[in-house]
Amino acid sequence: MLSKFKNVPAYSRVLYLKDEISDAPRTPVEEIKKYADAVTLPRFSIVPTVNGFTTGTTKVVNEMQAANISVYVSVLRNEFITLPFDYFSDPTIEIATYTSGIGVDGIITEYPATASRYLSKYQPHQNYKFLYKSSCLTKDA
Repeated sequence: MLSKFKNVPAYSRVLYLKDEISDAPRTPVEEIKKYADAVTLPRFSIVPTVNGFTTGTTKVVNEMQAANISVYVSVLRNEFITLPFDYFSDPTIEIATYTSGIGVDGIITEYPATASRYLSKYQPHQNYKFLYKSSCLTKDA
């Protein structure tokens, strides 16, 4: 489907990866680059967890960005049961981890007010903005 939009410059082609991945080898990344400008990854593909605690970060973001593919993380939620314990029940800390700590190009959230709170605290230091006033937070180009 993305190949149909390859010659339409008005669209950014974003590949949604539904399943978690833990690595992005060169060959699949090059294949993705043929068809997409960006990928949307599940958050646990970037920060895996075990028993409610984060276990570090994967290199997926670095590998995708090295190939000039933008990386968006999805879907960030506010519910206590969805947040790893490392974030102290604060979804703003989770957003800061992905944007400031890991350097994703954007987040997708079901709670735009939380993203707005993050922006009000960190906007002077970061180049992030709301895209189309929706619940997608992206880095300025």
